[in-house]
Amino acid sequence: MYSGTQKKIKLTKRIRDASSGQIVPVEKILTIDIRPGFKAGTKIRFEREGDEIDPHEIPADVVFILKQKPHSLFERVGGDLVYNVQIPLKDALTGTEVEFKHLDGRRLRVKIPEIVHPGYEKRIGGLGMPNSKNPNEKGDLIMRFQDAVPADTHRRAEAPNT
Repeated sequence: MYSGTQKKIKLTKRIRDASSGQIVPVEKILTIDIRPGFKAGTKIRFEREGDEIDPHEIPADVVFILKQKPHSLFERVGGDLVYNVQIPLKDALTGTEVEFKHLDGRRLRVKIPEIVHPGYEKRIGGLGMPNSKNPNEKGDLIMRFQDAVPADTHRRAEAPNT
């Protein structure tokens, strides 16, 4: 949903044939335009594209509700993209550069000169999700750093001396 796309969906609806009075299936292709930045749950409505069985009734609307597949690297939070980063302890203490492929296809390299502690976040404006109403406006990219210290180190440090 970052770049937007167009999907073609084949719909089979039932229509009453005017000459025979029989209900017949008719296939129709609907084109769904998914704009950059659309959110999960967005409804796309095609007016009066439902079955046409009773000539005295207006056909119903056909509504598609967008679902978002999980991404292996990024998580969408509103207009922001969260990228969970795991770095070695040495890099967390001495600074590092993180390189990754963004959803727009670019390879980004972000310098992290500061000491990184568990839960540290680096926010970069304008690299998040596009706003579906204004695609030139984008949320933030939030680089969220995971605990670089081995988990058992915390337990050993907290264990009382015996």
